[in-house]
Amino acid sequence: MIRVDSITITEFRGIRDLTLNFKDRNFAVCGPNGTGKSGVVDALEFVLTGNVSRLSGEGRGDISLKQHGPHVDIRNSPGRAHVKATITIPSLGKTVAIRRTVKTPTRLQVTPSDPAVLEVLRQVQGHPEIVLSRREVIRYVIATPGDRAKEVQALLHLDQVEDVRINLQKIANDCQRQLPPITSELDQARVRLLQALQIADLTEEKVLIAVNAQRVTLGLKALGSFTETTSFKDGIAVPAPAVPRRIPKAPALTDIRAAREALAEICSTNTTTVVAGAAAELKAIAGDPTVAACAKREAFYTAGMELIQTDACPFCDIHWDLVEIKKHVQGKIDELEELARKRREIEGKIAPLIHILANVQSMMKTLVGYAALATPPITMEAARDYGEECGRSIEMLRSVLPAQEALLALNYFRSVPQAIATFISDLEGLVAALPEPTKLDAAIEWLTIAQERFEVFLHIVHKQKVAVKRAETTRLVSDIYAATSDTVLP
Repeated sequence: MIRVDSITITEFRGIRDLTLNFKDRNFAVCGPNGTGKSGVVDALEFVLTGNVSRLSGEGRGDISLKQHGPHVDIRNSPGRAHVKATITIPSLGKTVAIRRTVKTPTRLQVTPSDPAVLEVLRQVQGHPEIVLSRREVIRYVIATPGDRAKEVQALLHLDQVEDVRINLQKIANDCQRQLPPITSELDQARVRLLQALQIADLTEEKVLIAVNAQRVTLGLKALGSFTETTSFKDGIAVPAPAVPRRIPKAPALTDIRAAREALAEICSTNTTTVVAGAAAELKAIAGDPTVAACAKREAFYTAGMELIQTDACPFCDIHWDLVEIKKHVQGKIDELEELARKRREIEGKIAPLIHILANVQSMMKTLVGYAALATPPITMEAARDYGEECGRSIEMLRSVLPAQEALLALNYFRSVPQAIATFISDLEGLVAALPEPTKLDAAIEWLTIAQERFEVFLHIVHKQKVAVKRAETTRLVSDIYAATSDTVLP
């Protein structure tokens, strides 16, 4: 960022008057003890930052810059102790003269003092790691290889490196956690679309065969292919606004059968076995008082890592080493990795149950939609409430912890409320009693529902693509940043 061309030290530390011309080359200072080697380093740090790290910080007692910065012979005249330097700023193509006195260390005289130059000097002043003490260097030298990257960050005051690493990792993990719910939603949309199309596989050939069979019935031109912008209903006259929408008989009966199958799966032998296994795992951690405590600590530590922004405790104002405290807290988070591993195992066993509940929730929403069109009206509150309860159970199962809540959610797999069975029977009876639609009406209803579910499916496909891309990008950025920082700070 800058290059120091020369420095003039006057009445500063142990130096009375000294000018060094570096001539754009590396410069080493050597000599016996007490000859002023450290004074040169102190002077360079002082003129650039306004501070001398050896005269400040922990363990320095009554030592201060104003009292101990001037040469011992003029300790009562800090205004005479000053350092001048000529520096070059390559990015600006400028040579700048700077001067600072011990009497007013925060005031830097700059020539020329244009904004661009001042901004560069402000950035330099914000990086006191340009001077390293023996203690800091030794700390790095004796660090184990595994901790060396963190020690370099502490050594160079690169606190933000670890902050950025943690935040990028957190963002990547959050994006990854958003994928399972969207994937489940996409699965449900695919199933509902297949039900509407009355086909087993979602291939272009089978979709076109099914769609064109209905279009031919209406005397419409067959589709040769379809894309995201294709409309199955292309060519169908728009109904008059005054015509109320009615329940499509054939699709409704198909969905009612699918709802019965989804509800039957809740109490199937296979589901009961999965529930028993998940319940055993949850009871094991629910009965362990340390799990709840560890979960709370993990949340506390994770939140704490985001809140640690200053070098003092927000409660008691005790000063701490920012890098060290973050390292300490991260160590505690790492100690809880076993809980995280166990949680991932349980999540894997619970995933099939979440899928079953999501399917039931989707079917309840579909049947409630039909019931809203029923004449005479059908009581649908029980089905609507049951669908909402399934949604809440899904959230509790996804969270896993507290385990007691996840165990409570498993209770929904014991049986299906009688009110739901009654609702479905009433709806099925009403739909079955509807007059058979004409072939033309049936074809229009078929294409209308197929188009609606196709559009929903495409919307979720797009949402999943965006989520996957976001997860891949954030993970890639996190990994590249971590690998790069580990390479640069080995």
